[in-house]
Amino acid sequence: MEHSSKKYSFLACFLLSMLNGQGVTVSQHAADSLYADSLYIVGKNYYKTNDKRNALLHLEKALELFEAGGFTKQIGVAHNRIAMTWFDLFGDWKKAEEHWLKTLEIR
Repeated sequence: MEHSSKKYSFLACFLLSMLNGQGVTVSQHAADSLYADSLYIVGKNYYKTNDKRNALLHLEKALELFEAGGFTKQIGVAHNRIAMTWFDLFGDWKKAEEHWLKTLEIR
């Protein structure tokens, strides 16, 4: 799965460089969103393969970027996936509950 993570990061960087090379400008806000989305997808894929350490690592980094960019909907989605990871893969109900409550606060 490590290869998949690098592949998504490379793809995001490649797309941004291609757009820039073609004279298409991409705002930093959009670039951050694209990068955070790719981290979220990689984290979700780790979750599906029961790789809890990498899932949590990528999901929390995506959440951090979503919060920094003020992407409200994605923040809620990331909190929900992190809660599912804590509950399903770690069996930690308390940590899951913290993230689910944050999801409810956002919505």
